[in-house]
Amino acid sequence: MGSTSGKQSGSRGAYLRTMTNPGEEQNAAWHADPANWRWGLFYYNPRDPRLLPPKRTPWFGWTINFANPLSIVLWLGLLAAVWGLVCLVERYTP
Repeated sequence: MGSTSGKQSGSRGAYLRTMTNPGEEQNAAWHADPANWRWGLFYYNPRDPRLLPPKRTPWFGWTINFANPLSIVLWLGLLAAVWGLVCLVERYTP
């Protein structure tokens, strides 16, 4: 059994494909696992490649996967943008 990229073969290639692109069933299992939620609020799952998984209560929107370094960069960028906007408003408001 070969992988779709042609670089991996055998069962290891199948494992890498499933872990880099998990299905809905795997995403739901990770989301339901209490071990992936720190203090019940923060999603932390290094095996999950998603930057923004749904919150524990999905109709509240999305949260950040704090185990993913790109998510942290996204979060810090968002904070910097909000801070910059606040600074601009304070500077140019009479």
